[in-house]
Amino acid sequence: FKIMCTCDAVISGSVALHFLLSTNQTNWTPTDLDLYVPQANACQLVSLGICKFDVVISKRVMAAAPIFQFHTTVVMNFISPGRYFCAYPALTFCGLSMVNP
Repeated sequence: FKIMCTCDAVISGSVALHFLLSTNQTNWTPTDLDLYVPQANACQLVSLGICKFDVVISKRVMAAAPIFQFHTTVVMNFISPGRYFCAYPALTFCGLSMVNP
């Protein structure tokens, strides 16, 4: 989480979804780590080279901005160093999703 704080990055994708769902809703394991980072901090994050992960660079100041363009609501979640966010908790926690309008 220290790297995330330094670079204003958030975790999204399957790792964030797996984190939010209860154990009986996750009969699968995430296979990749997606870090979203503002463009201004991208070089700093990539240069650390600590482990293998996917870096998504946001053109906006807020790293999580691209998350709201995802194809379905079930993956519109992220984890930051101090909190987690789920855009559609009523749907997500019931195992439902909608296509992004």
